[in-house]
Amino acid sequence: MEDSVWTQLAVSYDEVLVHWSLYQEIRDYAISNLSNAQKICDIGCGSGIIASDLARMGKNVYGIDNNPHMLAIAQSKGTAELKGKLNFKEGDALNLEFPDNMFDGIVSVNVIFYVKYPEQLLKEAYRILQPEKKLVLIGPKPDLDIEKIANHCYNEFAQKGTLPEFKGHLDNMAKCNRMMKSEGQIKNVYELNEIEDILKSVGFSEINNSSEHIYLGGSYAITAKK
Repeated sequence: MEDSVWTQLAVSYDEVLVHWSLYQEIRDYAISNLSNAQKICDIGCGSGIIASDLARMGKNVYGIDNNPHMLAIAQSKGTAELKGKLNFKEGDALNLEFPDNMFDGIVSVNVIFYVKYPEQLLKEAYRILQPEKKLVLIGPKPDLDIEKIANHCYNEFAQKGTLPEFKGHLDNMAKCNRMMKSEGQIKNVYELNEIEDILKSVGFSEINNSSEHIYLGGSYAITAKK
């Protein structure tokens, strides 16, 4: 089902995130922790930023999202260079249309906070992941401060001298994030130890790497092995 906030976000998503250092931290974390994977599922792929990065590394990536506007942007990245490496489709993160043990890597960035049943997302990730392989999961902690993050973004673009060019997109991103917070859409927030416990409860055997310093300390990043 399409969500209007994410449709509005889609207009500015790539315009902001590919130029912003805090999002680069997320990209770097995901890519480095999936360096050995070859067939990867990006659950909640959005506009396909991370998926296309992974594909440029020679990996086969399958991106799933429920917003057609985000997916349209993602699909536009399927250039001749990446033909056969990028596969996008509309789908439900809680009911993935993939067979068991299909992937040797999974990534899901800023999706778990939004879904109705977060444990079901993790159960589906576990189901489609091959034994001994890794899931990279990134999401907000309870103390996520969206105003602090927005100010960091404005300041960084100002320091680069690109604020006038991008201000409309920054305003749109900030507005959408405030809407999600005010409407209670940022709902599944966890401390690092809490998400570790949930991952283990659905079957993940081992935490390989984790950080709670993403987004100025407002988000966690965690890598779990099946």
